[in-house]
Amino acid sequence: MRSAIYIACAFASSIFFASCSSSDSNQETQTPANSLTAGSESGQSGSESGQSGSESGQSGSESGQSGSESGQSGSESGQSGSESGQSGSESGQSGSESGQSGSESGQSGSDDTESKPLVVYFSWSGNTEKLANLIHDKVGGDIVKIVPTVAYPTVYEELADYAKDERDQGKRPAYNDLNVNMDDYKVVFVGYPIWWYTLPMIMYTFFDNNDFTGKTVVPFNTHLGSGDGGTYDKIKEFEPNATVLKGLPISGSDMNNDQSERVENWLRDLNLI
Repeated sequence: MRSAIYIACAFASSIFFASCSSSDSNQETQTPANSLTAGSESGQSGSESGQSGSESGQSGSESGQSGSESGQSGSESGQSGSESGQSGSESGQSGSESGQSGSESGQSGSDDTESKPLVVYFSWSGNTEKLANLIHDKVGGDIVKIVPTVAYPTVYEELADYAKDERDQGKRPAYNDLNVNMDDYKVVFVGYPIWWYTLPMIMYTFFDNNDFTGKTVVPFNTHLGSGDGGTYDKIKEFEPNATVLKGLPISGSDMNNDQSERVENWLRDLNLI
């Protein structure tokens, strides 16, 4: 089953906690010194009674002061708890906003991954590779080369016989792992040379391995005089559930000259740049 295009992405959130502490107030008690006066027993008794009343008054005053300090301590503790609660609330709100920000960032990263195109190509002589790089320079995204597991002959005459044999026998030559996830891309440019009036058989393997349902496929090729060789219609047969746009065929001899303007005009006509 074929894989599809465009990734996606990441999500992060942070939570903050606030804690508070309160301190206990220390209370002090004072013991007044007794003063003795000489005199009659009744005078002494009255003095002691007066002293007792004084001590009671002092004790009441200290108790009132202690109560006042306790009330103040309770008020400060209540204020501290209120401020701590407010701080915790603000921290929670900050954590919530941070989590929302992380979620939005993750979503943005996912959208960015799915919007970039992929340029994938097979090239033997280097002409198709040159064309692929021109396209990639205009559209950006990622680019990857299809490399056969078993190398093709390097001599043209030997390659011609080898490629004809692959075509006649309907072979499906293997290629190395592309190290890309097709699900990460919505638009895929596919490039190749024309061999024996059709796609190289390694491209048949490529379309066998990948499903472009719901994706946009943009073909391009190099040739020695046969144009696209009907291969754009062939790709539509391979991928009936994909949108296959108008391709760009360029002859190998034309690739000896700068084709940047031609590539740019083609991409503009397709509204791809």
